[in-house]
Amino acid sequence: MKEKKPLRLRSWVIVSNLAGQRKVSYFFTEHEVRLEFEILKKQIPAELAPYPDDAVERYYGFFGGEDYSIEIRQLTAHDAVVRYPRTVGHMICHSLGYCTPVLAGMLVLCAARNGTNWCEWISTCYRSDPWPALIAAIEGRHTHRGYMADIQHARSIVEAVRRGGPGPLLASWF
Repeated sequence: MKEKKPLRLRSWVIVSNLAGQRKVSYFFTEHEVRLEFEILKKQIPAELAPYPDDAVERYYGFFGGEDYSIEIRQLTAHDAVVRYPRTVGHMICHSLGYCTPVLAGMLVLCAARNGTNWCEWISTCYRSDPWPALIAAIEGRHTHRGYMADIQHARSIVEAVRRGGPGPLLASWF
């Protein structure tokens, strides 16, 4: 059994759209999400109706010409890019550009959840355990300069993805 790893990333997300104002809240546990959801239900002047979805729990309401929606789900790789841009940038640099921002976000989440990942880089270099790669990326963050490990270039790529732009398809530097 693997030892408990000290990285605590937030695991759950609530995305609410109350009268056109989009708000994202990040929580550690599902219990915290349910408590916040009960508070949001009291703020919305309409009954929220669940909309069936396999991956995401969505609720919609309509009152006085306004649409209301709340979404409850686990953190995704894109959420990790938005929430942890510097860590994702350092993972890109540590991989020497092999990781795209979404793959780096997925690796950060896999490491935090004590999971495995079978991408070629992690599988070959770290025996499918992304935790050592994440630790090396964080510990070596001050060395991420120059050819194939430029943090400024990685930050610009991550920022483009955070703003909703398309990310690189194969690798970050190409």
